[in-house]
Amino acid sequence: MDSHGNGGSVHDALGGDSRVGVGRRSTLSGSELSPFATSWPPERRSRTSGCTRRRCPSGRKRGEEYKCLCPQGWCAFKGVCVPELRSECKNITGGMCKKLWCSNSRGITQCVKGECLCKPGFCAYQGACYPIQATGKSCSYFGCKYGDCQDGICMCPDDHVFAGNECRVRPSLVPSDDGD
Repeated sequence: MDSHGNGGSVHDALGGDSRVGVGRRSTLSGSELSPFATSWPPERRSRTSGCTRRRCPSGRKRGEEYKCLCPQGWCAFKGVCVPELRSECKNITGGMCKKLWCSNSRGITQCVKGECLCKPGFCAYQGACYPIQATGKSCSYFGCKYGDCQDGICMCPDDHVFAGNECRVRPSLVPSDDGD
C-alpha cells in the first residue's frame, strides 16, 4: 500500500510516458512510478509529486513532495529505470550469505559460494536487485501472460524489459524521438 492508498504488484501501476533519449539523466514521478519499491533504483530527489519514502532513499520529510531520478547510466522508460547498456546490468549485490539464503532486503537473489547474486532478469544497484527483464510474476503454478517461464519467474525475452505492463524493446535499442 502506498501513500495514495494504492497497492498491488510490480506491474499493476507501471505506466505513464517517460520517453527520454539515451544518455540523459531521467526522472520519474506521479503515476509513472510503481508502488513496488524495488521496481527501479532511485538516486536523488527534487521537488515534485509522487515519491514516497519507499520509492526514494531516506531523507524525505512528511508533507514534502519529491521526484525520483534514475541514476547515471540508467534511463526512465514507461515508469521504471533500466540500465542504458546491457553491460551496466550487474548481478553482484555485495552481500554475503550463509545456508543458501540472502537477506530479503537484497531482492530476488541466489546464494552462490557465499555471495548474494541477483537472479537472471534482475540488476544490482546499491546492494539490491531490481527487476529488468523479470515481470514480477511467478509461473510455478500458472503460465506467463507476458514473456516465458524461466526458473519459476516470468521473464521478457533478451533485449526486452518489462515496462508499461508489457515486454518492450530495451530503450537503448529504441531510436530517440527528437533526433538525438
